[in-house]
Amino acid sequence: SYVVYLGAHSHPTTAAADIQQIVTNSHHQLLGSILGG
Repeated sequence: SYVVYLGAHSHPTTAAADIQQIVTNSHHQLLGSILGG
């Protein structure tokens, strides 16, 4: 399961994976900056 952080918008299935990857990358960058990684 996963949590959608982009609001209640519906996205085409073809874009879902790209969006999830972008969100994941953003979170990794955020965590990295917080944790000094």
